[in-house]
Amino acid sequence: MKKLFSKITIVTCVIASLVFWNSCKNIEEINEKFEVEFSILNKTADINSNVTMRMQNTLSDADRIIITIEKSDGSSSDFTQFEMNVFNMGDHFITSKIALSKGEYNITEFFLLDELGNVIFVAPLESSSMAQNVDIPLPILFYITEDIIQPVNVTVISAENLEPEDFGLVHFPINGPETFQYLMNVSEKGLDEFLTAELTITSGTYTYSQSIEAVIDNKITIKDLPTDYILTIKKSGYDDYIDTLSASELKSYDNLSLIVELDSPTVQILETPQMVISSQFNVTNIVDLNTSTGQSFTLGNEGGYLNKILTNAIGGTSQMPHLSIGIANSSINLREYVNDEESGSNHAMTGQILASSLPDPTILNYDYGNLYPTSEFVFDNSVYLNANTKYVIEFINGSGVGVYCIVNLVNDQYSGGQAYDVNGNNLTYDRDSPFSLYLLTD
Repeated sequence: MKKLFSKITIVTCVIASLVFWNSCKNIEEINEKFEVEFSILNKTADINSNVTMRMQNTLSDADRIIITIEKSDGSSSDFTQFEMNVFNMGDHFITSKIALSKGEYNITEFFLLDELGNVIFVAPLESSSMAQNVDIPLPILFYITEDIIQPVNVTVISAENLEPEDFGLVHFPINGPETFQYLMNVSEKGLDEFLTAELTITSGTYTYSQSIEAVIDNKITIKDLPTDYILTIKKSGYDDYIDTLSASELKSYDNLSLIVELDSPTVQILETPQMVISSQFNVTNIVDLNTSTGQSFTLGNEGGYLNKILTNAIGGTSQMPHLSIGIANSSINLREYVNDEESGSNHAMTGQILASSLPDPTILNYDYGNLYPTSEFVFDNSVYLNANTKYVIEFINGSGVGVYCIVNLVNDQYSGGQAYDVNGNNLTYDRDSPFSLYLLTD
């Protein structure tokens, strides 16, 4: 026998009968009926006391009941798959009322549905596997009489983790809202790489949410509504995507995915980028030309988008055009800070590259001598640097020029970081390389 992982809810349906007297003066009494309501008492017990799995649905989740009542001869009554409301009265549940004439009746179907139309509790039919777990399975005989209130106990079992055949059914009633499915994926605009994202769909009071995976076909199943749908897609680091589509438009993507392309974040470009660190000075020592070189820095209480870095650390010759060509072929990477090690394989210059300068840096001035011009390395404003965070500037010198630093024999030129000369000649000294950092801030 199938091991049972469910809970029994005993629903006691007390049929309270109040007589409808349809009569007029001097006319025979006709059409005598009795009003019936079901009072549902929740007495939950485990089918198997060893089961530790908690059922998600309770009677509090029930929004309505579907009931089928037949006459004792098997003929149909007016209540075939009839929908009744269910009300939570605090300590018990009651249904809306129906009226039946005197006689014998059988309850042949009894389902509890949640607000989305999902079947959450079912009364099992006799000869089904679940019938072994209730005292009286369906069909349940009850009587409507004038002066007798006949209590009817109906035991229902949670449908969670069970199939219709466990209750002796071919299928559960399809009573929920109609739905449809469409396909979609998300990528960055201009790139062929799928992204994860968060999707929210609204239409009137209806809201649907789903996490989008980085795959070509995400299946989205939503209610079929006459009103338009507002799609909102959010992804950290990208502008929000918002669009309005009709049901017919979404249904057209049943075979081919709706492709949503996200734009890179919009940066508020200020008239003048803000200089957040100024640490430029005359240099004294050349760094080994064959080493990885750089300078760490720490932001203060304000972050922003990386706009440019100025430095006079790159140079070393006054000969033209060697100096200008060498600087034009130089560049800067911005890396994550990992450590201050300057030897071995896991050194300070192994952090992830976050941004690279645009081609063709510009010589601005020669304030620190003809050999060490101040050069401007511009970035694309797309990388946000967090406040109170340490980063590493990597200097990549072009042919004919070198990277220079100052040895701090007396005063530390910059206290928020240090120069790096991985496996180089200056490892025994405290060093800094000159730079100024500009950010676009809010």
